[in-house]
Amino acid sequence: MKRCALTTGIVGYLIWFASAGLAADKPAFPLAWEVTEGIQSPESAYFDAGSGFVFVSNIGDGGPTDKDGDGYLSKLTPDGRVVTAKWITGLNAPKGIRSFGGRLWVSDIDRLVGVDIAQGKIVERVSVPDAEFLNDVACDAQGAVYVSDMTTNAIHRYRDGALSVFASGDKLEHPNGLLVVGNQLVVGGWGSGGEKPVLGRLFSLDLATGQKTLLTPEPVGNLDGIETVAEGRYLVSDWAAGKIFYIRQGGTVDLVMQLPKGAADIGYVPDGRLLLVPQMLENKVSAFRLQRPDEPKETNAAASGTPAWPKFHGPQGDNLSPAEGLLQQWPEDGPQMVWTASGIGAGFSSVTLGGGLLYTAGNVGDATVVTALDLDGKTRWQTPCGKAWTAGPGGTRATPTIDGSRLYYETPYGDVVCLDAQSGERIWGLNILDQFGSSNITWGLSESILVDGDRAICLPGGPNVSVVALDKNTGEVVWKAPSAEGDLAGYATARLVEYEGLRIILTKTSRAAIGVNADTGDLLFRYPHRTEYDVNATTPLFHDGWVFLTSGYGTTGSVMLQLKVEGPQVGVEKVWESRELDNHHGGAILLDGAIYSAAHNFNSGRWICLDWKTGQLRYAERGVGKGSLTYADGMLYTYSENRAVGLVPAVAAEHQVVSRFRTPSGPDGPTWAHPVVCGGRLYLRHDDKLYAYDVQKQGN
Repeated sequence: MKRCALTTGIVGYLIWFASAGLAADKPAFPLAWEVTEGIQSPESAYFDAGSGFVFVSNIGDGGPTDKDGDGYLSKLTPDGRVVTAKWITGLNAPKGIRSFGGRLWVSDIDRLVGVDIAQGKIVERVSVPDAEFLNDVACDAQGAVYVSDMTTNAIHRYRDGALSVFASGDKLEHPNGLLVVGNQLVVGGWGSGGEKPVLGRLFSLDLATGQKTLLTPEPVGNLDGIETVAEGRYLVSDWAAGKIFYIRQGGTVDLVMQLPKGAADIGYVPDGRLLLVPQMLENKVSAFRLQRPDEPKETNAAASGTPAWPKFHGPQGDNLSPAEGLLQQWPEDGPQMVWTASGIGAGFSSVTLGGGLLYTAGNVGDATVVTALDLDGKTRWQTPCGKAWTAGPGGTRATPTIDGSRLYYETPYGDVVCLDAQSGERIWGLNILDQFGSSNITWGLSESILVDGDRAICLPGGPNVSVVALDKNTGEVVWKAPSAEGDLAGYATARLVEYEGLRIILTKTSRAAIGVNADTGDLLFRYPHRTEYDVNATTPLFHDGWVFLTSGYGTTGSVMLQLKVEGPQVGVEKVWESRELDNHHGGAILLDGAIYSAAHNFNSGRWICLDWKTGQLRYAERGVGKGSLTYADGMLYTYSENRAVGLVPAVAAEHQVVSRFRTPSGPDGPTWAHPVVCGGRLYLRHDDKLYAYDVQKQGN
C-alpha cells in the first residue's frame, strides 16, 4: 500500500510553501536526484518499504493504450541508482503500482499483473473484463487490490482470487489516482472532456459501503497520484497541468510545485523525505526533498544518500547489499575508519539503517536497550525494552527492524516492542513467552522481527503455538500457527517467500524447520532438523521452491529440501544433504548458484562453498577463520570470531582473501555480530563498540 506519515515538521514546510508563492517554472522543493537512464514514458514511481527499492512503470515506445509488449518496470535504489533498467519486461503500457505481502500489483491497460518482488518475475495475470484504460492501483489492509478505469468510470476490486466491480458511474468523475487510508479509498478524479471540460475532485469512498465523501467540494484538476502526509492532508499531482497540490481537510487546496505537463503517479520515500515524481513527457523520474529552501542542506554524504538496510540481512533478507562502486582491495592496514561509537551496551546485535539513523541494541546496566545513532556515530536516543540477558554469554541477540516510521525489537526474554523510529518513544509492547504460554531457550530468544504488510511476525514456540502474527500497529493477535509438535523457538530469523501462489514464512524451531502460511497461519510443514543443544540459528535460504537448511555442532549439517505445493497444502522432499557444512550462527549466502558460509565442527570451521543444485563441495578454506559474512559489489566481507576481517571475491572457484585487517582490541567476547555494508560504509560490531569504515571508491 502507498502510505506515509510525515512528521509535523514536514507538514509545516508544506504549509509554508502554500503561503509563500511559487515561480511558475521552478519547483519549490530542492531536487535530491533525477534518473533518465532506462526511463521511457514513466507513469508511476513507487517505494516498496518491504524490499527497500523504488519501482517505476514505463510505458515505453508506444502509447498508453498500445498492446505492444514494450512496457516494463525499472528497479531503483532510494538514492536514485538504477539497479535494473528493465527489471520486468513484456508488459504493454503499465501504469499504477502498489505492493502487498511481497507482491507488486501493476495495472496494464485491461489486466492486473502480479510480480513476485523476491523472485523478480510475473506470477499472476488477471484480465479485467470490459476494461479500457486501467490506471492507478491501491491495496487495503487485507490485501484486496483496487484498480481504476478512467475511461469506463469504474473501480474494480480483486479479492481472494475473485474480481468484481467495487464502484462505477458518473459519481467517480473518471477515476485516476487511488489510495487506501484506513477504511476509505481516496480517489483522484480526472474529470471529463468535451466542449465544456470539467476538472476532477478529490473524494473518498467507504470500503464497506461505497459511500462518497467530497474532500474538495470544488474541481481541482486532472488528478493523478495521491500521497497522504498526515491525517486529512494529501499531496496530489495534476498530470495535465504539471502541478503538485497540497490538499487539507476541509477542502483547502494550495499549489506547492509547478512542473512541466506529465507529472504522473507520485510516490514517497520516508527515509530522506523524498517525493518521487515520474515526469512522463520528460522521460525522467525526479526526487524532491520535502524541506524549506532555507533549511540547511546535509553536509554528510552518507546521510544525504539516506542509506537503507531496514532489517536483519538487508532489504530482501538475503544478506546481499545493492551497494556498488566499492573498493575491491583495501590498504594494507584496512579501509579508513570513519568513526567509533561506544555506549551501545554489551551484545551481538547487528545494525539496521533508515531515515538517516542507525539502530542496534545492547545491555546497558540491567536493561536491554535499543540505541539510535546518526550516521556520524552520535547517539540520538536510547530506549529500555526489558531486562538484560546476563547469563553466559551475556548481551543482546536480535537486530532491530525498521518499518517506515516505526521500529520493532525482541529481547532475549521475549519482550516484543514497537518504538517510534525517530524519537524512540514506546508505542506498544508485550511478552510473547508469557502471552502464548511458552518457555525460553537456553541462550535466549534471538530472532529479529519480520514485518509482513501490517503484521509483525515472531516465533514464541511451545505447546500452544509456533509462529504468531501481531498487528504491527497495536500488537493485537492476527493469527496463531499451531504448535510444531511442542518445539520451542529456534535462534533463527524468519524469512517470507512466495511459491506457486502461496506466501510462506520459513523459519526454524528448536528441533525442526517449519513453513507457515503467511496469510492464514496454517502450519504447512515440519521437517526435523536436530542439533546438539537444540541450536538452529541460521536463516533458511530459498530459491525457486528449494529450501536450504544448515546448523552447527557437527550433527545435522546441511540439507536441501524441495517444496511440493498442492493447492493450500505443502510437502517437502529431500534433494541432497551434506556433511561438509554445519554453520553455527554466522549465516549463509546464496549467489549465482553457490552457497557461501562457514562451517562449525565440520572441516575444522573453514569457509565453505557448496553447489546449490547438487551440494557438491566447491572449496573449504581457512580464510580469516570461522565467522559471519555479508556480500556487496562482487565481494564477500568475512568477519571472524576473533576480530579478523577479510575481503574475498564471491566466486565458487576459490576463496582468495585479497585484503584483511583486524578491528581494534579491547572489547570483551567474540565478534559474533554480522557485518553490514550500506551507504558506502562497512559496519562492524564488537560488544559495546561499533566501528564504521569507508569502503567506497574515491569519487563514487
